[in-house]
Amino acid sequence: MEFSKYIVPIFSDGEFNGNGFIVNGMLITANHVVNNGVVYFEYEGKHYINIDDNIIRQEREDESNNPSIACDLFICQTEIDGSKLELSPEFKQKDKCDYIGYSLNKNNVCELKRVSVNGILLDFGLHSVDCRFVPLDNCLTCTMSLKPGDSGGPLFQNNKIIGMLIRNIKNEGSETQSIFIKASYIISALEEKSINL
Repeated sequence: MEFSKYIVPIFSDGEFNGNGFIVNGMLITANHVVNNGVVYFEYEGKHYINIDDNIIRQEREDESNNPSIACDLFICQTEIDGSKLELSPEFKQKDKCDYIGYSLNKNNVCELKRVSVNGILLDFGLHSVDCRFVPLDNCLTCTMSLKPGDSGGPLFQNNKIIGMLIRNIKNEGSETQSIFIKASYIISALEEKSINL
């Protein structure tokens, strides 16, 4: 995929921490990926460490104020132009999706991987509040086999990003459900700051 170079690994104190992606010069990732230590991302062999000046930073703890919204979003401006990645506010629940992101292989080396699924399991996420499950309206859920470190990676449908991974939930069975913040929510969060894509 020609635009995979705009999906970037993020490191904290030299250790692989997760994923991010560049859209219109902005790094988009999960806030928990960048909230520890000295953080940088790698793009075309170069380290970028100027990611402290954030445009948007939403902490997970904010969910207590609005339990129907997942808050785990980080966006900052970068020097990188020309990204071919595009956020799409629309998706089709039954259409095939692809997660693309970096992961550590068995030799502890970062490599890009792709995980495909037949469609979206739920057009919302689920969040546990006071021993009950509350729908996360700004999320969607896929059944995928992912692992820690995959956070912040993009979910594609028809070559457009429809979501960003924020967490995995392991079921009692063997399936893992992955929860993604919807691209439509990311777009609306940017619009609130008067930033148009």
